[in-house]
Amino acid sequence: MTNAEANDDLPKIAIVPLANYSNSLKAHDLVTNLLRESLSDMGYDLVDNDSLRAGMRATRLRLVGEIDSAGSDQIAEQTGAEILMTGSLDIYLEQVNPEVSVSFRAYDCSTHRVIWAGCISTTGEDQAGLFGVGRLTNIQELTAKVVKTLIAKMPELSEQGRKPKHKPTKNDLKLMQEGRIAIVRFDNSTDVPNADAVVTNAMIEEAWQRGYDVVEPGELSRIRARLAADFQGGTSDSALAILRDEYGVAIVVTGTVTRFLPNRGVSIEAVPEIEFTIRSINPNSGEVMSSLSIERDGSARETIFGAGRVSAIGEVARQALRDSWNELIAGWIAKTPAALQTDTDGDQNAKR
Repeated sequence: MTNAEANDDLPKIAIVPLANYSNSLKAHDLVTNLLRESLSDMGYDLVDNDSLRAGMRATRLRLVGEIDSAGSDQIAEQTGAEILMTGSLDIYLEQVNPEVSVSFRAYDCSTHRVIWAGCISTTGEDQAGLFGVGRLTNIQELTAKVVKTLIAKMPELSEQGRKPKHKPTKNDLKLMQEGRIAIVRFDNSTDVPNADAVVTNAMIEEAWQRGYDVVEPGELSRIRARLAADFQGGTSDSALAILRDEYGVAIVVTGTVTRFLPNRGVSIEAVPEIEFTIRSINPNSGEVMSSLSIERDGSARETIFGAGRVSAIGEVARQALRDSWNELIAGWIAKTPAALQTDTDGDQNAKR
């Protein structure tokens, strides 16, 4: 399907340039083209890339992998776009067992809200079924499968479309009533340049899937520029005040990646290893409400004959975040007034 066959019931989409944390411009272009192709096949009317770039140059918009409200207003006015899509290519490893990690977000220009966030990290070995059937060794084929699978999971973006299936716990619901959540980019204490992006994007996806109103990362970049201060793994009192007063943020989550070892070996039996910390911060007081230290490798869920083993480090991070989120939120609520602590005991161990 081409743009000429676009579904009039679906919103017009502009694709803001993706961030590229790989070392391959070719891979970045491949992911961008696959994203356009997937959205077009679903019937979305897409803003022409050349028109978007010309408009962004004319207004000196330098958005890459993120969006902000001022920029979205300009793009919407110039192009008629109702939804902006962006994201990043986080991992692209050409090796015996290739690995690809991609993250996307959809942003509503009228409400200035993230309306979908998703990421996938996988390897060719993770595609294998019984006796290794289905294993992929061609990274272009793996990339195509990753992008198409991720976009297929995106809820229809029309007003009449299907609603996203959020999975909040009781504790999540209590915090959502307090306000929005901001995920401050994790600090990176490893020698892998993209480690913080992988974990941060997995955290954004987890928060969105549970139903939190997630502040678009581009708004955090605006705050950094406004304060002329960079922050990762934490934030200043001034930034917390802006998040609280101007964005309605009630909870800030960040952390530090301290170990990040993708599966780079020749042997597919090797597993990735990751270690990171997570902290939740109350923007009203600046107090750290809860903190966790997490270590995980790809064999954490392995059973007989290697079933459950994970080769992609991004998926290891996602699993670790899913498993630890309830504990992070329970720690927050334990420090809050008694009214928010009702029914926490049974909820702490809730499983998604």
